Amino acid sequence: MKTVDPVEVPNVQYLSDWTDLDNKLPQGKIIVNKIICGCGMTDYYLTNDMPVILASPRRELILSKTKDPRTRHAYYFDRSDNKVDVEESKYRLSKYLDQCVSSAPKIMCTYKSLYHVIDVLFHRDCLDIFTIIGDEMTCIFTDAKMNGPENMELVNLISTLPNRCIFITATPLKEPYLDAVPVFKDMTYVTLKWPKEKYNKVLLRKQKMETTQSAICGIIESFRMKKCFDQKFVDGKQYNSTEAVFFINSVKDIISVVKKAGLTSADTRVICADDPKNRADLKKVGLEIGHFPGILEYKDQENKRTFTFATKCSFEGADLHSDCAKIYVFADSNRENLSLDISIDLPQIIGRCRTKGNPFRHDIELYYKTTNAVGFELEEAKQEIQAKIDRTHNLINKMSGFTDLDILEKFKAAQAKQQYSKDYVDVVGDGNGKYILAENALVILADLRAMEIAYEQYKSNYSVFCYLKDNGYDAVDYHALSNTCLLYTSDA
Repeated sequence: MKTVDPVEVPNVQYLSDWTDLDNKLPQGKIIVNKIICGCGMTDYYLTNDMPVILASPRRELILSKTKDPRTRHAYYFDRSDNKVDVEESKYRLSKYLDQCVSSAPKIMCTYKSLYHVIDVLFHRDCLDIFTIIGDEMTCIFTDAKMNGPENMELVNLISTLPNRCIFITATPLKEPYLDAVPVFKDMTYVTLKWPKEKYNKVLLRKQKMETTQSAICGIIESFRMKKCFDQKFVDGKQYNSTEAVFFINSVKDIISVVKKAGLTSADTRVICADDPKNRADLKKVGLEIGHFPGILEYKDQENKRTFTFATKCSFEGADLHSDCAKIYVFADSNRENLSLDISIDLPQIIGRCRTKGNPFRHDIELYYKTTNAVGFELEEAKQEIQAKIDRTHNLINKMSGFTDLDILEKFKAAQAKQQYSKDYVDVVGDGNGKYILAENALVILADLRAMEIAYEQYKSNYSVFCYLKDNGYDAVDYHALSNTCLLYTSDA
């Protein structure tokens, strides 16, 4: 990976106000570390005069853009409804392009749907004019085990395209992870350098918990007694926080809390992956899958909720609009789905609240559990991963050049059931219409990253703090003063 000098950002409120941004970036396929979440870089590419495809790992991010007055003109290639045939979706995209009066069409899609969008534009002979923006690119790695071969097919597709591609992140992985994937290894890496006056302090209060359920129920009980989550005086005026957002990556735990605390659809919103199981489970407790209200929707009292639960589907990129919400984050290193990557997930969550008038937007409550010392041996974990890699290479060597689709389907089905517990062999599209057996390098990196998180990030209260500092925050430890620390974020 080639690293170039940082690009200095002028004194603008948002990157969408900087008309010359794209001209200052390197050409070709690049990775941009924008440093700051919510700085307006996505909006810049959705509002400038360039034809753009915005690919996102999260539907929630795209939905937030469809609700924003500045970006809702962009066309969403929506594949969330399985009842809609993919050819119908392609036809709708073509119709948008036929009717688009702008010389700079804007198309939004998920990473999973990018191939279909590319196909439409290729057959219309207009693909070459589009710049591809890969938003929240770190998710390509962190979602690898969940998405199986799809993410490998995505990076293969990107490597074959002649288009300019700009991958955006505010929480990049370390260089060795990026260099392990050829398409990223060959990219140019550039960091944005912000004026110092753009940074604001964020107060992070850390405390250990017994269980996520008991911690959340305790917060709800306290709210019911005090009638607020927190109080603050600003310029002599008292402000009360009467809304809370709980970032917890477990629908099962959310449902348990809903039952124990007696929550209802009138006071509760749940934002999670939109799949049949989640819909069915939430329906049993009188709830349905929701979304963060847009900036205009939030002004309507009916769209406000006292309790909002958000899983990982909304950690990246989604816009939270609230004039009084308090943010709570829950991380349990002993449960894989709750073991947040402090160097990635926490900074993303901190950047969700967009309402500057919210006096609580920079106050974050982190509840966490450190790793159980018993049962985790670093060398043993390394050996297990290496054994799976060796098994993978052995299988691929034996099956080299094998293209029988029936057998490949059996490999695919077996891996879907085993979830990479034995090896890292996947059936992967090569970007040219062919399918082969290949090593899923992204899942290997995900396992290595999970090992690092389990062993390093949650060992102690001190290591949690250190990882926040290493992520680029100017942090001061106030452990002696109510176990808090100061971080810096930006209103840019």
